[in-house]
Amino acid sequence: VIGGLQPNPTYGYDTPNPGVADHRKMREGTPSEAETKQNDYAMLHAEWDFGGSTLRYVGGWGTKDLANVQDYDHSARDSYLTEGGAFVSAVDVATIAVDQTHYSNELNWFSNGGGSLDWIFGLYHYDDRNSQDISLSRPLQPELTALDGVGAYYNSLSEIHIKSYAAFSQLDWHLTDNLTLQTGARYPYDEKEAQDTFGRLV
Repeated sequence: VIGGLQPNPTYGYDTPNPGVADHRKMREGTPSEAETKQNDYAMLHAEWDFGGSTLRYVGGWGTKDLANVQDYDHSARDSYLTEGGAFVSAVDVATIAVDQTHYSNELNWFSNGGGSLDWIFGLYHYDDRNSQDISLSRPLQPELTALDGVGAYYNSLSEIHIKSYAAFSQLDWHLTDNLTLQTGARYPYDEKEAQDTFGRLV
């Protein structure tokens, strides 16, 4: 079973499981690694005062690139033999790469107050791209390493692209010092695209 404890006592693996006594412990043969290759963010805030009204822009951008390596067989055993004498690699390695880039833009035009009517009009835009690449490999299995050099037997790529747009407005009519009539409207539009591709050697 993928991700399970494959070299079990049936094949002579009788090393005690440390997780039985302490659920926070596990035995691994492949050191886990986590690397942040890129993690950058930027933001811009600008305003233009026209006296009775102000135009404001707020925008942001961010990107990150993460890479993880995990022990996927959950044991410290390298290999074992089946009852028929066949060599089986007990080293399962999961390599996960995550890439994300997103940005947003918002433009507001609003009154500076002081009158009986306050108002704001705005536009908003958001864009987000995510991808996750997962590879499972057995680097000690000669039948697999002969194919690609790393022993990969499963690969998947998941991608999602989100786009969001909105237009909005609000009017505040101050009828008296203690009474204000408020109206507003917002029109959103969203798009989502997703794609999954995978391949597996059986």
